[in-house]
Amino acid sequence: GHLEVVRELIKSGADIEAKNKYGVTALMYASLDGHLEVVKELIKSGADIDAKYKDGWTALMYASFAGHLEVVKELIKSGAAIDAKDKNGATALMSASLDGHLEVVRELIKAGARKDKDIMIKISQLYHDALKTTASKETEKIRAYILYVDNRYKNFDITKSDYKDVVMSLQDSIDKRDNRGNTPLIYAVIYEKRLLVDVLIEAGATLDIQNKKGFMAIDYASGDIKKSLRKAGAIPNKINKIKLEKDRKRYIDKRDKEIADLIKEGKKSYKNSFNDKKNSELAIVTSFEYYEFFRMVNKKNINFARMIADDSTLDISDMIDQGIPINQQTDEGKSELMLLCEQERFKEMEALLKAGADLSLKDYEGRDIWDYAAELDDNKAFELLKKYENYQNHHPKEFVKLLKNFTNDTPLKYTTHDWDFDLASEYDDFDGFIKALKKKFKELDALKEYVPTLYEKIEAFLFSKDGLDEGLGWSALPALKEEKNPFAYRLKKPLMIDGENIELFGEYIKKVFKQKIEVRRESEALERIFEYIDDECLADDQVMKCSHLKGKQFYTDVQSLKKALEKIFVGIKARKEFKEIEVSAKKEDDFIDISICHIGSFSDISSEDLQKEVEDGDFYDIKEKLRNLCDWRVENSYQEKSYSLHYLHEKRGMFIEALSQKPKGFTHVLRFYI
Repeated sequence: GHLEVVRELIKSGADIEAKNKYGVTALMYASLDGHLEVVKELIKSGADIDAKYKDGWTALMYASFAGHLEVVKELIKSGAAIDAKDKNGATALMSASLDGHLEVVRELIKAGARKDKDIMIKISQLYHDALKTTASKETEKIRAYILYVDNRYKNFDITKSDYKDVVMSLQDSIDKRDNRGNTPLIYAVIYEKRLLVDVLIEAGATLDIQNKKGFMAIDYASGDIKKSLRKAGAIPNKINKIKLEKDRKRYIDKRDKEIADLIKEGKKSYKNSFNDKKNSELAIVTSFEYYEFFRMVNKKNINFARMIADDSTLDISDMIDQGIPINQQTDEGKSELMLLCEQERFKEMEALLKAGADLSLKDYEGRDIWDYAAELDDNKAFELLKKYENYQNHHPKEFVKLLKNFTNDTPLKYTTHDWDFDLASEYDDFDGFIKALKKKFKELDALKEYVPTLYEKIEAFLFSKDGLDEGLGWSALPALKEEKNPFAYRLKKPLMIDGENIELFGEYIKKVFKQKIEVRRESEALERIFEYIDDECLADDQVMKCSHLKGKQFYTDVQSLKKALEKIFVGIKARKEFKEIEVSAKKEDDFIDISICHIGSFSDISSEDLQKEVEDGDFYDIKEKLRNLCDWRVENSYQEKSYSLHYLHEKRGMFIEALSQKPKGFTHVLRFYI
């Protein structure tokens, strides 16, 4: 993601199409990692947008698989082949669906990607062909395909009728076994595909066929699938069930150890683990297990909920510490939190809640976590949910998305930007413009919940007859109706703001109103905020050094930000024996971090005690002022342990993580999304 380095290399004549030994180009790497600006630079410099990795993957497939929506949009805009296929016939749409990136799926479909059902026919044909032989290569290929698409079948809108197409193509070999003795019905049960199970039963699949281990389909079944099989006449074998549980436990113990070892080693080459047949026991893993291992080692692709469903002894805290993503769901729609609630594992529930478990998720019957808690005799689940419910109310990305309506091409944009359109042709007249404005403003209703004070200011600026700041606003000045360009309207009474005389409505908008909703680079707003802090909030002999503040711009409630900073500097001023404060800003693709470090000063309490600081006092005030505006964490060192305590986090609520390096002093980091 080092844009300047990339530019310098291109300028120096570096080969933009150079590939590593695996055939991966710079554009593929940048797309996979989500470095939007680097992607733009490479495309602008002529990179082959549809170059393929040796297995046929393109930059668009990598970006889709990783879920980088903005990169996907850029590649599509630049002409990437949407329906390009890899060697197995997979497309970018399949890659996105594989990991549940719904926004990317929608974007690809909007751009013309085929949400076609013939992929299922392709799978069925592969299955049909593979069942004619015991060749492991073909069997692996079709199993991979089943998992590849069917694992996220809901994203393809695959229905029971689609499965019938599959079964029809299998009709002459519906009970054919592979080299492990498994039939399509057994695999459908193992993969927990209820619709497919129902279709196979209706098509006459034999229920009591045993695989080479002696297990029938019903031996692998549970829940509704088991009910369907029992209703169809399948009879479970109790001895088989006991054997299967022992078998499954041995596999889970072995799998978890191998996963843990691989994760600890950092993305060890899973390829070598599977290919080195002489030196590794992993060579015996089936294609299904191989694919699961691929997902496990690449942590972001793990379905945590399924792991909990498979193994009730899983160490939840350890998995969270390893960075396994939460808020996944099983095929029944159950989240990790729901599963732990069912198992009455309240300590593990709290670990998930601290990590930011989503309380709003619903299973496929429409039940949420509160419904699961209501089914328990014990009130502990309810108490935990109430305790952590407040952590969910932090949505800085959504907040910024709403305010971006003042930049996007909507009526809201033209309340803060010069008019470059003809009023009559676009809105008929001024009243038509205000009407369109009101309709669009309804989409900002969530802003009322996120930052109510800012919502009230915007609403008054747009629609109040009293307006803002000496009665100024779009509905407070009747004379605006007569102006061809309202920004040129001359105020009846000039305003004096910060020593500057404001005479035009457009000047008021740019120099006053926009400064309320955005830290703007043109007015050097960020530098001015910290100049104010330096003058008003520090002890006389304390010195603040600022760097990289210039040119930074982001939407926020500027007044709330100032108040939060004042509270932060109350604590800094109180420790006036530490004279130096360093303030810096760092911009990445989608956020800006503002770091405030009090050099040499550290809190002399543990991270657990520091967590309690937000329950009242200045830290509580800071948290409430910054809620929904930005993420907020502090960095500290205590008893030779350095840690980062996240008070506000977009996804995880409040949590603690270890730091590998000791900070220079107690540090506040505010992350604003852009």
